[in-house]
Amino acid sequence: MNTRDRRPLGVHVRRAWCAAAMLMLMLLSSQAGAQSIDILLREESTKAPLAGAIVNLLRDSSIVAQGLTNAAGRVIVRAPEAGTFRLKIIRIGFRPMLTDRFTITGTQSVKQVLDMSTARIVLPAMDVKGESKCTDRADDGALAATLWEQVRSALTASVLTQSQWKLPLRVQEFRRDVDFDGNVTRDRVVSSRVVHGPPFAAFPPESLSKRGFVYESDHDVFTFAAPDAALLVSDEFVSGHCFRAIGGTADSVGLAFEPPARKKSSDVRGTLWLDRATTELRSMSFAYTGLGSTIERSEAGGRLEFKRLPSGAWIVSYWHIRMPRMQPAEFSSGMTQKKAASVTGYLDEGGRVNAESTAPAAGSAADVVARAELTGHVFDSTTMAPLAGAIARLRGQSDSAITDKDGRFELASVNVGTQTVDISHVKLGLLSDRTSREVVLSLSEGKEVAFAVPPPDAFVKELCGPAAKGAGLVGQTFTAAGAPVEDVDVRVTYVGAKAAKQEERTRSGPRGLYVICALPAGQQLPVRLQRGTAKLAEQVVTLTKGEYRWLDLKAAAP
Repeated sequence: MNTRDRRPLGVHVRRAWCAAAMLMLMLLSSQAGAQSIDILLREESTKAPLAGAIVNLLRDSSIVAQGLTNAAGRVIVRAPEAGTFRLKIIRIGFRPMLTDRFTITGTQSVKQVLDMSTARIVLPAMDVKGESKCTDRADDGALAATLWEQVRSALTASVLTQSQWKLPLRVQEFRRDVDFDGNVTRDRVVSSRVVHGPPFAAFPPESLSKRGFVYESDHDVFTFAAPDAALLVSDEFVSGHCFRAIGGTADSVGLAFEPPARKKSSDVRGTLWLDRATTELRSMSFAYTGLGSTIERSEAGGRLEFKRLPSGAWIVSYWHIRMPRMQPAEFSSGMTQKKAASVTGYLDEGGRVNAESTAPAAGSAADVVARAELTGHVFDSTTMAPLAGAIARLRGQSDSAITDKDGRFELASVNVGTQTVDISHVKLGLLSDRTSREVVLSLSEGKEVAFAVPPPDAFVKELCGPAAKGAGLVGQTFTAAGAPVEDVDVRVTYVGAKAAKQEERTRSGPRGLYVICALPAGQQLPVRLQRGTAKLAEQVVTLTKGEYRWLDLKAAAP
C-alpha cells in the first residue's frame, strides 16, 4: 500500500490546545503459510451464504489466524504450520459456533462447508443501578459482558475489512469551526481521495498508555488523540478501562467505558452504542479525562460511526475529534494576579467515508470502482517556500482540498478526460498568474499539476515598468484579523540628497496589494501602515542595491 494512504490527520496551533492526530484502522498482521482452509459458511435452515462473519482459527485457545466471510459466504484462512485446529465462527447478533478439531499435515489444503444456526443472542435483563467496580476485565455484569462481545466482534470485523480486503474507500476530510454553544460557524472539505486499506496511521496502544491521550508534542503545542477500532480491542485499552452497561433508548443500549479513578494521566471515557434488536455497533462518543476542570467541562472529545455493508464488510463511516480553542486570561485574587484560560470555541477535524466497491471473492482482489487521482503543489516565489492554505478544486465538483505545510494537495474524481483545476489564495491571481489549469485525467495513472505565486520581480515589472531601477518594496496589507485591506497608506521615510528627509507613499489596491518603486539602498527605512494619521503598523527594513523585497504589513491588534 502506498504510504501516503496512511497519513495522520491533524493540525497544530500554538497556545490554542488545538492539535489532533486521528487514530484510524490499525492493521492486523496477516498470517502467511502454505496450509490453507477454504471455508464456505451458510445459514443452517436456508443454506444461504452468510457474509460478514468472523472466522477464527484456533490452536488450543489461541487465535492463530482470522478472516471475514465475503458476500458469497467464503473466506480463506492460513495456518502458520501443520497441526490440530478448530474454527470459531462469530456472527454479530447470533450465538457463536465452535467446530470439532481437525488436523492439517504438510502443505495440505482443507475445504470446509459449515452450516451455522440462526439462534439470536437475547440480551439479559437491564440492571444499571450499580456503578462500575472498575475491575481489570470487561465483564462487569452479564449484560456488559454480552455487549462487549458484540462490540469486540464489530470492531474486529472493521479492522479485518481494511487489513485483509484493503477495501477502496473514498475519504472526504473536513475541518470546521464551532462556537462555544456548539454552532458550526465554518465547514470546509480539506481533501477528497481514495485509499486502499487503512486511511490513517495509528499511534500504538502502548504509546498512548504511557503518554496519555493529550500530551505536549512541542513547546505549547498539544496533541489530542482519539481511540479507533484497533485500539479499543487492544489488551492495553481493555485492561486499563472499566466497562458497564447503561440504558439508552427504546432502540439502543450502551456500553460505557472509563479509566480507573486512580489514573492521573490524560485518557478517554465514552459510550459504545448498539442497536438493541440486532446488537450491531452503531457509534461511539468519547470525552477526555485528566485534563483539569476547564477542559473536562467543555465539549472536547469526538464521535465515530460504524456501518455494516451488504457485503459483510464493516467500516468507520464518519468520525470527528473536537479540540478546544483556549483564550488565556488574568484575574485578581486578593493581592495577586493569577493566570487562567477559558474555552472560546472548538476546532473539529474529521472525515466521511464511503466504500468504492463490493467485497472481493475469497482470495481475490477487490472489484474497484476506479477514480482518477490528481495531486499538485503550490509554491510561493515571494518567500521561496511552499504555499499552505490554498484551496484546490476541480471545476464542476463540490469537493475541494487545502494545501498542507508542504504546499501539496490531493483530489479524486470520477470524471476523466480534460478537466479544469482552479486554485485560490489571497496571494494568487494578483497579476496575470494562472489560477486555473487544464489537466487530462485518466483512471490508469495519477496526474500532477503545479501552481506558483510570481516572484517579486514580476510584480515590479508589471507595476513599476520594465525599466524600474534602484530598490523597492512590494507586498500586501492586512487587518489585525488577517484579512486583506484596501485603500490604506503605506509610507516610507528616508534620507535623500543633502541629508533632507523624504517620504514615498502609496495606497493599497485590490486585495491589499501595494508597491513602492524607487527607494535608496543601504539605509534603515521605517515602513508604516497608516489610515489617516493613525499608525496601524511599522517595520524597519534595509534594502540592498537593486533589491525589490516582498513585505506584508499587518495592522496591530487594537
